[in-house]
Amino acid sequence: MVATATKTTAFIYIRVSTPSQEVDEQVRIIRQYAADNNIEIVGQYGDYQKRHKSHQRHSFQSMLNDIEAHKPNLILVQRLDRFGTADSVELGYFLTILKRGGVRLITAIDGKDRSKGDLETVIVNTVGAIHPFRASQTLARCALVAGVSSVTVHFPAEHAEF
Repeated sequence: MVATATKTTAFIYIRVSTPSQEVDEQVRIIRQYAADNNIEIVGQYGDYQKRHKSHQRHSFQSMLNDIEAHKPNLILVQRLDRFGTADSVELGYFLTILKRGGVRLITAIDGKDRSKGDLETVIVNTVGAIHPFRASQTLARCALVAGVSSVTVHFPAEHAEF
């Protein structure tokens, strides 16, 4: 009997909260990451021009509900801020829900698994959930305390002015 490898499957989640953000660019980056890593996209969800809290984003809630039925391995987002959590506590809450469903959260811009529990990932996720204006100072302090020598965080362009 020949063993067959199971295909990695994913939902993709797109979120734009302002008209200046590009839906097409998010989709392109995520689909390219999926193609490069042999990931089959089995669902696409998106909340457009909404700054609503997670419980008010209907597509986000539908995606979470569909995990049980479709059992994807991954949720792919362009960047961590596009997952759309208010802070590191809310991010941790949703990562726990995903882990219970056997789903990992991957940021396509850098290929990072945001579901890992190692110190570097926890620090980067925490800083990524902070408003980018304060993030660089917080990141530097956390890295120093943790003894992490190098951390990369991608900030959204609309918050790049410090």
